[in-house]
Amino acid sequence: MPPETRAYAYRMGDRNGKGTPAKGDPRSESSRVSRRLRTKEVEHEIGRRVWALPPSASRIPPGENLVRQAKVALELSEVERERLAFVPTFDLKEVDVLAGLVRTFEQAESDTRRDDTGQRVGKTLRKAERLRGALRAAASFYMRGDAALARELAAVTAGDRPAELARELATLVTLVKLRPTSADDPQLEKAVRKAETLVGELSTLPESDARDAAYAKRSQLGLLLGDCLEEVSAALRYLYRDKPKKLARLG
Repeated sequence: MPPETRAYAYRMGDRNGKGTPAKGDPRSESSRVSRRLRTKEVEHEIGRRVWALPPSASRIPPGENLVRQAKVALELSEVERERLAFVPTFDLKEVDVLAGLVRTFEQAESDTRRDDTGQRVGKTLRKAERLRGALRAAASFYMRGDAALARELAAVTAGDRPAELARELATLVTLVKLRPTSADDPQLEKAVRKAETLVGELSTLPESDARDAAYAKRSQLGLLLGDCLEEVSAALRYLYRDKPKKLARLG
């Protein structure tokens, strides 16, 4: 049994690692049935957890990977729901809360793409995010031998508000233009021109109180999603401790 699985088993109180409650354990009776939480129960639990977050809860970067990992965990949990009900001290409601958090997080993610009038601004933002990734990769390649420029590149954080994206694209354009004159790359030059145009477009996008509120909500939900995913994934790893192929799906 891997060390992390042994540690989880010890914390769960299952010294034998069988994944089932001992004879006479009340968890083997009706108190451990795999009843699903109703929608209202899930919403109430999510609201309770959001309220309990500290005011200093930090903003998180876009959560595509987080959502993708959560969906894998939910797919596996659906198959293993009956067995998960008997993982020592694991509360099965975490699976239902995780599903609710994914839905709510994706809705909050969508809300960050709208302004107060409901106009879609997502196309411009997604285009800017793709260009940022391409320019970051190019700058990272050309700056790899310059420690000072590499530090400047590392300081370009993954912002997602229009003003943040505009600043980051402008910085990346400047860094890419510092590449050696012998590095002729027509595609990169095209990307630089697009980025310069987008910097102007992003600067004209209106700031939105509604979108800022959506960013804050998404940040809170992302923190809860990560914690819940960690708990569900730990329980699944416990079940799959002798099944390396299934363990690999959890990342």
